[in-house]
Amino acid sequence: MASDMELLRRFRFSPRSTDIALAAFVWVAAVVNVANQDTTGIDGIPVLGFVLLAVASVPLLRRRSLPLIALGVALVMMGIWALAGYPGNPVFHMLAALYAVGRYLTATWPSLAALAASLAVAITVQLADGDPVSEIAIVGFATVLPWYLGRRVRIRGQYAAAVREQRAAEAQRAVDEARSAIAREL
Repeated sequence: MASDMELLRRFRFSPRSTDIALAAFVWVAAVVNVANQDTTGIDGIPVLGFVLLAVASVPLLRRRSLPLIALGVALVMMGIWALAGYPGNPVFHMLAALYAVGRYLTATWPSLAALAASLAVAITVQLADGDPVSEIAIVGFATVLPWYLGRRVRIRGQYAAAVREQRAAEAQRAVDEARSAIAREL
């Protein structure tokens, strides 16, 4: 019977496959989300809206190496969407990119600046839509959450790596001490 680790390795996807699946999922989720907002329906989304959502999905393929670009494209797409007067508010691109910023961007200040810019765009779009304050507060929380989760995953990974490194150093020290003791006995 295969162990749990073997099962995990068997079903593990390459990072490239994961990024492609994420970009496709975000596009589909954004279309469904926009179609269900304001009772728009899929027929209410202009063709250029579909294209805009697809174009904004492309940088998610490079979200690990270029998280700020993925977020910038998502924020520009949201701004264009609002200025064009398209129905709904497509936020899934921004949320996926914010997770990537929190997870893969190691510098603190650029990460916080990206979060602040995202909050500004999300709240501005909500205000322009005429949404109530309670909904704006929820959008603010929903904007911060993926960034925070990405940051926590990154910090947790760094901590785990440091613990592994410390344990390896302790094991090596124990081996060296045992060798020294054996050498002294001889």
